[in-house]
Amino acid sequence: MYRGKPKQSKVFHATAGKPLKKDSTDIFISTAAQSTEAATDTSFVISFDSKTLLDGTNGKVVEAGILVMKTSETPPTDPENVTDWDTWKNWYKWKNSGYKGSYRPTPQHYLLQARRRRSASPGESLTSYLVGVDENCDSEKDQFCNGPLEPDTAYMVVAVSCTTAGCTSTDPFGNFKTKPTSIVGAVVGGIVAAVVAIGVVVGVVVLRRRRRRKSEESDDDDEESQHEVEESVDKTVPRKITDFHEIVKDLYKDSKLLFTSEWKQLAAATVKHPAEHAVLVGNRSKNRYVNIMGYDHSRVKLLPLDEDECSDYINANYIPGYTSPREYIASQGPLSQTTVDFWRMIWEQKVPIIVMLTGLEENGVRKLDMYWPEEMNAPRQYGDLVVELINMSPLSKYTIMIFKLSLGNETRKVKHFFLPGWHDYNANLNEGDVIDFARYVRAELKPTDEGPMLVHCSAGVGRTGTYLCVDYFIQVIDNCDIEDEVDIFSYVLKMRNNRPFMVQSEKQYVFIYDAVKEMIDRKKKMLMGEQEENIYQNQGFVPEEADVENIYMNVQTGAAKM
Repeated sequence: MYRGKPKQSKVFHATAGKPLKKDSTDIFISTAAQSTEAATDTSFVISFDSKTLLDGTNGKVVEAGILVMKTSETPPTDPENVTDWDTWKNWYKWKNSGYKGSYRPTPQHYLLQARRRRSASPGESLTSYLVGVDENCDSEKDQFCNGPLEPDTAYMVVAVSCTTAGCTSTDPFGNFKTKPTSIVGAVVGGIVAAVVAIGVVVGVVVLRRRRRRKSEESDDDDEESQHEVEESVDKTVPRKITDFHEIVKDLYKDSKLLFTSEWKQLAAATVKHPAEHAVLVGNRSKNRYVNIMGYDHSRVKLLPLDEDECSDYINANYIPGYTSPREYIASQGPLSQTTVDFWRMIWEQKVPIIVMLTGLEENGVRKLDMYWPEEMNAPRQYGDLVVELINMSPLSKYTIMIFKLSLGNETRKVKHFFLPGWHDYNANLNEGDVIDFARYVRAELKPTDEGPMLVHCSAGVGRTGTYLCVDYFIQVIDNCDIEDEVDIFSYVLKMRNNRPFMVQSEKQYVFIYDAVKEMIDRKKKMLMGEQEENIYQNQGFVPEEADVENIYMNVQTGAAKM
């Protein structure tokens, strides 16, 4: 056997990025579990998932903790670098500013020290912390002190984690209220708070184990019966179409208080399902994010290769739609090592349309690996498939590409639509533009198309889930009577039953309501006699009646700028 020179390799350490933005409901345990009995007139208890907060996907977390503010205050913005962690007010400065803004009740390196202490028990992640228990803080002008809070006052909390590249904070969470001043409360409050804090952790652990045990006993093939939510949790919030405009107006009142309440209700009703295939040793590297795993019961299964038990896995799930329980595939953005699997899924599932909702990079952070050929009319091999970019049209508000896929003597065309500018965890686009884009994409589907539409962003849950809601409710509003009802809550819950975290932030949830309101307003105008072409026309989009082969003109060589 020939033995050549040993291969040499170099290790390059990638620079850290800011921690991944996390939803506050993924960090903090529901306020329903955090009994008000744990509060005193100067303190309250918070319980949160420290393991999720310390997620090091974008680099090692070097600082993490909690900020507290009154519910009337504006949430803090993410600092540019980790040194800003110390610039947040301590208790003394916060009190002497009239309790304006936020302050840090957790000491420096608090969670990092706790992580080291728990290194022998890696599964432990639930943490409880008493806010407002230190005394004599009036003398600690420049030092940390977890000082007392004002009695009978409502507070919010924000979780912050930092790498060397900067810090990321969650949205504000909760309505933690201190009790009115009482002599009894002052004496025993601290004892009660500590006991209840332990009870919170034990209760949540028991609840999670009970749900896990229940899921193991259920039939994996029975999607409807898996992991039933407790019957006390509402699963539907129907809204009459005729009243929808006023309903949305009410939801916006008091700083969107009712929106926040409904969003928390949605989190409480959401149930996690098993994702055992996603965590197999051979599949872990196929997941872009460690907390976004494809559920087993709804995952898209690739045709297995040889005898590799992991060759059928891809981080993608079927999502029910208006006409089919598998109308959509929601997928993470491909990694370089999963690009071949991505195209294999498109071919095997007979996908006619791909909708991409993220750029390759956002704010210097890699969100997606380029999975298509860079050059026009330059076929590229992806496994057994040959993919060729044959047409590309960068328009004013989106980009269209057409790919030719070949496997042996069989060829197909797949249309690709890229909607730029949609920020992660956000809903910064105009709802009318997204509606028009979704209408145009849907108009490109043919009755002969056999497979589902594939939609992806980076993780395939936030922007993807929001877009699927828009597309779904376009069909609902078009086909319903004006006296009917729509239920955004139940459809988001249905999506979450098939893939975790679908619609990832409250802002995205509010955006869906605004988009549905716009759809209803357009339908009302149409019913009042206005012509449909005047309702749905958007000058930034290609007219629906245009000849498809003529509009996809080669206006640029090379890859589209994403």
